[in-house]
Amino acid sequence: MEQFIKDLQEWNIEVSDEQLGMFEKYTGLLLDWNEKINLTAITDINDIYKKHYLDSASLINCKIPLSNGVLLSDLLIKDINICRNENESDHLTDADNSCTSNIIDMSNKTDISNSEINSSILNDAHPISVLDLGSGAGFPGIPLKILFPSLNITLADSLNKRIGFLNLVIDELGLKGIKAVHTRAEEIAHDKEYREQYDLVVSRAVANLSVLSEYCIPFVKEGGYFISYKSGNSSDEISSAKNAIGMLGGKYIGCFDFNLPNSDYSRSNICIKKIKNTEDRFPRKSGTPSKKPL
Repeated sequence: MEQFIKDLQEWNIEVSDEQLGMFEKYTGLLLDWNEKINLTAITDINDIYKKHYLDSASLINCKIPLSNGVLLSDLLIKDINICRNENESDHLTDADNSCTSNIIDMSNKTDISNSEINSSILNDAHPISVLDLGSGAGFPGIPLKILFPSLNITLADSLNKRIGFLNLVIDELGLKGIKAVHTRAEEIAHDKEYREQYDLVVSRAVANLSVLSEYCIPFVKEGGYFISYKSGNSSDEISSAKNAIGMLGGKYIGCFDFNLPNSDYSRSNICIKKIKNTEDRFPRKSGTPSKKPL
């Protein structure tokens, strides 16, 4: 746990005792359920924190502008600061606490800074909607929700047993603003409730980027992003996927390459921006994207 805290600090992420407790409970549930269903091949606790939780948090490295002009990385940092301020308010008297709720009451509190006001308005009035497609055991969606509570997250997976696990984690950790959906991408992508409704779509799936793009980009609203979590050098994969990305209404923006802090594990976050609507024919029927990539 101490190493995890140090690793997060490398990315300017500060965690509270409450958040650390959530990760600890999450780990216990993960290892327990992993004996019943296949959730992860990584069972060493140190590796779980490093290769799953820390890797999930790498979204904070993506310096991409959102529709309101704010960088995603900056917004996540503001989310951290708001959580810290709320945790510090727990030490105040009951009278003071009535003035430091999630919704700022300016009539009762006059000493709050403009930066704190702007941060709260940004997060409360414009929650960032995130779809974690092929969530599996909840990566990166659940670690992102623990670390950045303002995110509004949907976890989607095709295996009902995994959805059962995800719902248990959500319930046990008391997470709000997050739900798990049992579905296949080919089906839900044509549902107007989900199609082109998300600011961000993230995925740690191991599929080829061309295939992932066909599954993920249809969910992204215009001006939003698909962010693919990859390991190692992804330059060849990016080059071969650019045609597919364009056909789907996306544009390759950049790739953030990095090593997980205090390790030699190389990672990359590939950022694709949605610049126009995806044609209704995408994604194609089940199995076609992987058998016949665009």
